[in-house]
Amino acid sequence: MIVSRIAPAGLALTLAACAGGDTAPVSSAAAGSGAVPDTPANPKYTYECEGYTFTAFYRPEEMTLWLRDGQRVLPQVRSASGARYSDGEVEFFGKGDKGMLSIGDSQYRDCVVLTRP
Repeated sequence: MIVSRIAPAGLALTLAACAGGDTAPVSSAAAGSGAVPDTPANPKYTYECEGYTFTAFYRPEEMTLWLRDGQRVLPQVRSASGARYSDGEVEFFGKGDKGMLSIGDSQYRDCVVLTRP
């Protein structure tokens, strides 16, 4: 059933979209161990976007991305529909199981969830 597969990711994105916050990007060096517990409060997702794979943890008001060049913490920003996170250089927009990742001038469209909690 399609609804049961889409609902967990959509719920995580919808819940995360209910708040805003101000956090600065965190480099992989500044992040310490980079360990974020994979719990229902911090769901872990793996996305694939046109050959670019990354991992994301959703928390209230922010998401943490593990990209090829290190870890980034993106605060949630206002979005008319779906959930959007951005630190000004890296941005992720998601709606349901789909998304788009922008890193500087590079855009990775057609992001899909490969693994979820």
